Amino acid sequence: MKKATARAHANIALAKYWGKRDEALILPYFDSLSVTLDAFFTTTSVEFSDVFEEDSLELDGEIFRAGEKEFDRLLAPLSHIREQSGVAESMRAVSKNDVPTAAGLASSASGTAAFVMAAAAAAGLNVSSKELSILARMGSGSASRSLFGGFAQWHAGTQNDGSDSFAEQLVEQDEWPEFRVVACIVSKKQKKVASRAGMKQTVATSPLYEGWKQQAPLDVAAMKQALAAKDFTTLGQIAESSFAQLHATMLSTNPPILYMAPASVEVINTIWAARETGEFEGYITMDAGPQVKIFCLAHDVEAISTAVSAVSGVQEVVVSSVGPDPTLLSEHLF
Repeated sequence: MKKATARAHANIALAKYWGKRDEALILPYFDSLSVTLDAFFTTTSVEFSDVFEEDSLELDGEIFRAGEKEFDRLLAPLSHIREQSGVAESMRAVSKNDVPTAAGLASSASGTAAFVMAAAAAAGLNVSSKELSILARMGSGSASRSLFGGFAQWHAGTQNDGSDSFAEQLVEQDEWPEFRVVACIVSKKQKKVASRAGMKQTVATSPLYEGWKQQAPLDVAAMKQALAAKDFTTLGQIAESSFAQLHATMLSTNPPILYMAPASVEVINTIWAARETGEFEGYITMDAGPQVKIFCLAHDVEAISTAVSAVSGVQEVVVSSVGPDPTLLSEHLF
C-alpha cells in the first residue's frame, strides 16, 4: 500500500474547551477558538502493508501498540479510515514531536492531526478538511482545530453522532502577521493528571462548571467579533478570562486539580504587573500543564521575552507566529 507523511502544527485555545458531552465521540459541551502555532509541530509517516504483523506507533523512538494510551488514541480515527477505504493491512506509524509531549503544549493535537492526514492519504482517501477534522476529533478533541492554520473555531455541534462537531478556519495564517505567542516552558515532564481524566473530574464535581458552560458561548461570540476587527486588546482580555475560568473550575473539583508550577505563577504575576504599568501589552493563557503562553503583538515580543526569561524556573522561551495549514510531505520518517 501507499506510504504518506504529514506535518501538523499545535494550536493553543484562546477560548477554551474542557469537558465532553460524549466521551466516546469526544463531543464538547461548547465551542472553542484557537490559534495555530508555527513553532510547534508533529511529523508523522504512515504505511499500510501485509509485511507488518500488527499495528504499531513509534513516537519519538518509543513503540506503542493496542492497549497502550498513546496508540489507543488513534483507534477510532484509524477504524473509520479503514472502513471508508477498505484497507485491511496492518499499519505502521512513526511520529516525531517538535513539541514537548503531554506537557501542556498541545502535542496530542498536532500528533493526532498529523496521523489522521497521513493515514487517510496512505489509505488512498480523498477527503475534505472538514472530514479530516471530524476524524481527528475522534482521537483528540483539540486536534480538530490543528487541521487548519491561522485561527479556527471548533463547533460543539448538537447531533448525537458528532456529524456537526468539527473545526473551521476563521482567519488564515497571513491575515494577522503581527500576532505572536510567547511560550514559557517551565517543565518538560509529563503532567500527573491527563487532560481526559481532568475533564471528567471537573465536569462531575466542580460547582463552577455549569456557570462556565453558560458563559463560554458568549465568550466565543465576542472573541469572533474581536478577531474579525483585529481588536487585540478585547481578544486578549476574553482569552485571559477563559483561561481563568478553566483553571478555576479545575481548582474547584474534588479533589482539586492544579497544573500550575511556582514558576507559572511568577510568570503570570510578571506579565500582569508589567501590563498594569504600561510596559507592554500581553495576555495570559494556560492549558492542562504548567507552561504559560502570552499573547502579544510583534512590537512587544522582545520586552516580554526578556521579562519572562528573568523568572526563576523558566527553562526556555519560544516565540511563535501564527502557524500554517497541515501539509503532506514527500520525505518519510521510515
